[in-house]
Amino acid sequence: MLLCHTLQAVSLAASLSLVSSHAVPGAEAGYDYTWAMQGVNRSQIREYLRELAKEPHLAGLERDEHLAEWIADEWRSVGLDEVRVEGYSMLLDYPDKAQSQLPEAA
Repeated sequence: MLLCHTLQAVSLAASLSLVSSHAVPGAEAGYDYTWAMQGVNRSQIREYLRELAKEPHLAGLERDEHLAEWIADEWRSVGLDEVRVEGYSMLLDYPDKAQSQLPEAA
């Protein structure tokens, strides 16, 4: 079993880019999401996505833990009240680099 780290919320880029009165269910009921849109730094979203996609990050490995801490730091820097990274144990099946799992051509 491996100890994996994750945030207790969705990724920073997704949460900052998906909040809009046009994409949120219930918007037609008159909910006002302008407060959320005003807090979104739209020019920063691309940089967040670049950092998240820069290198592979399999669950439980070093890059994944680094990204979880990085996202938590970003959330703290914008003033979220409580941000925590929690660990949990789980079984993961990683590919065997020594033995290819690809089917062979006939």
